[in-house]
Amino acid sequence: MIVLVVEDNAILAMAILDELESAGHTVIGPAWSASEARTLLLANDIEMALIDIDLQDGRTGGDLAKEIKYSHACPVIFTTGQQHMAEAWRDYAFGCLEKPFDPKIVTTTINAFEQNAEGHKIDWPYQFIQYANNR
Repeated sequence: MIVLVVEDNAILAMAILDELESAGHTVIGPAWSASEARTLLLANDIEMALIDIDLQDGRTGGDLAKEIKYSHACPVIFTTGQQHMAEAWRDYAFGCLEKPFDPKIVTTTINAFEQNAEGHKIDWPYQFIQYANNR
């Protein structure tokens, strides 16, 4: 899967990148801000986006998720420790991974998403919250 990673914590971003690439996924990014993510979106096709809520440039990941929903029609998963903020943007995301998390859970969540898309019943990782309106 081709995954855009938008995360302004450099250590976490690189851990997610390493985990996804080790699992065979193609990673676009990481982007540290919404404006950097937009530049990457213009140059790349993506199949999923992992987006932090608070970004370096002051924009929210929710704003970016809304843009991605309408411009790329691909699923977004928020990665945040601010679940209440992610809830406000739930109409634009498939779900949310609550921080702090082990980067391995990102791969587990993406694999579960792929199985879910194929119609399989899924036991989601305990830190993943699926938004009911975006199944």
